[in-house]
Amino acid sequence: MAKLWVDKVNEYGGHAQLIDLPKLGITGNTHFPFSDVNSLQVADEMSRWLAEQGLDR
Repeated sequence: MAKLWVDKVNEYGGHAQLIDLPKLGITGNTHFPFSDVNSLQVADEMSRWLAEQGLDR
């Protein structure tokens, strides 16, 4: 479903990207952002992505 959502957002001119955390070595996450013990790793990845997109200003 996430892939379909990304495709639909991009189809309408958005710029969505699916980031597969396990492929980055970040595992064991729930669907509750920042409630897991590795929330710093997730925040770092979000920060990296925002900077890559020029959205960290």
